[in-house]
Amino acid sequence: MMPGMSTERIKRRGPITLLCEQRRLRWTVLGGLIALVVASSVYIMLTEFRNLKGRSAQVVSGMTRAEVEACLGPPALFLESGRNDRGGVLVWVDQLWQVEVTLDASGVVSGCRCVYSHSALRRALGQVGPLP
Repeated sequence: MMPGMSTERIKRRGPITLLCEQRRLRWTVLGGLIALVVASSVYIMLTEFRNLKGRSAQVVSGMTRAEVEACLGPPALFLESGRNDRGGVLVWVDQLWQVEVTLDASGVVSGCRCVYSHSALRRALGQVGPLP
């Protein structure tokens, strides 16, 4: 044995070992993660689900664009027709549904359809099971 060397083995500690040994740090990290998940879930539920499918049932042929916007709010997108008329498609989107309202040349509703949204939430939850 070399002089100045002790016979004790050096105990190596990595970040996982330190996290497991320090109870206060472990609970702080766990509490922070839980708070983050709850806060983001509440934010998504309150802001991104606007019951578009239910409100789109109020839209009928013959309504004007102003009446449709009064029911559904301002559209996320307006696609004009490629022709010289004023027709086009108004689009509303949330995390689960996409509503498309077709306007004719006079700005009156000629059709309305509600389809699945292509959001990240629908794609992720669709892998787990069927959605409404």
